[in-house]
Amino acid sequence: MLQDTEPADTCSLGSTGEPTTDSGREASTVLELETSVQEAIHCVISLAQSDDPDEAADLLRCECEQAPLHAVVVAQHAVLEAYIRAEKLEAAFELCMQMVRQGQLPAHSQELVLRALVQGQLHVRAADLLRAVCAAGVSPPGDAILNGVVDAAVRARSYG
Repeated sequence: MLQDTEPADTCSLGSTGEPTTDSGREASTVLELETSVQEAIHCVISLAQSDDPDEAADLLRCECEQAPLHAVVVAQHAVLEAYIRAEKLEAAFELCMQMVRQGQLPAHSQELVLRALVQGQLHVRAADLLRAVCAAGVSPPGDAILNGVVDAAVRARSYG
């Protein structure tokens, strides 16, 4: 006697060599996650380019945890640029420090923020960022930026 049963999910290799399931539930969940993360990264970058860095940073913090590291770094750099355009140097500094703690602060992002901190006469913050970068073992900024930060800090202390 035949019984009505739910077909079991079976796994096989699709035409691309990727595992597929008959039900497709896992594949659709992964696809939805990838799509939503891609959309979130795109929105972060768009908000940053539209000079709304606070909203972009909030979205980055809340919606992009599952994003690939390279995409997060690109989005974080866009937010840093937006903070600097908006003259929100403290917020840029805080995001940089977060990136240092996560071990993902590329040299071009460091240089961008260090230059802005020096120009904004936030020499202590620039020195704090350099100290954190060195302590974390993150790749240091270039010699020109490093020398510029040190020179500005020394001058500020001498004349300040």
